[in-house]
Amino acid sequence: PAKSFHDAKQRLAPVLSRNDRARLSAALLSHTMRTARTALGDQPITVVATNAAVAEAALAAGADRAFVPSASGLNPQLAEAAATVPAGDPVLVLHADLPRLMPADITALIETAGPMVIAPDHSGTGTNALLYRTEERFFAFGAESCARHLADATAHSIVPAIIRRPGIAYDLDEPTDWQRLGETLPNLLARLQDEPGRRDPHIIEME
Repeated sequence: PAKSFHDAKQRLAPVLSRNDRARLSAALLSHTMRTARTALGDQPITVVATNAAVAEAALAAGADRAFVPSASGLNPQLAEAAATVPAGDPVLVLHADLPRLMPADITALIETAGPMVIAPDHSGTGTNALLYRTEERFFAFGAESCARHLADATAHSIVPAIIRRPGIAYDLDEPTDWQRLGETLPNLLARLQDEPGRRDPHIIEME
């Protein structure tokens, strides 16, 4: 899933301007797409995009499909997108704000056995990746999502596996996350994007 770039990462407003947050969100999406493509090979990758600009950026970064949902809210949007995947196929949901994500992180996740695999965030309360190998797929992202996913699994008689990987656990939500990263925005953008210093064509400069 990927929000509108200019609406994303609002909790980082104390440390980044709106335009910088948009540039960061676009670069993170591109980084996640390239990392997922390396790990997953020719497996189909869909970006659940909230608008045409995000969809265009996702396709340019290598997504097979950009799905623009009609539902409102992350969990209904994910359910709508997952409903387009055949019931017998696994579904992996991976958030697009993981600056330290590596192909090995995704490989380790998909090699973890179990009907459901949960990858918590660094606090252990959120969920940054979720893999279903079941026909039933339920999404409870938001506050305390890890506990909510575990509770939903119990309610559906599913025994989930938990995988903890630093590259998946480290996300950028709060100013403290940004400070802990220890990189300047220009250096981070150069690292995340295909071409160091490239200006993303989907980002409109704002005063």
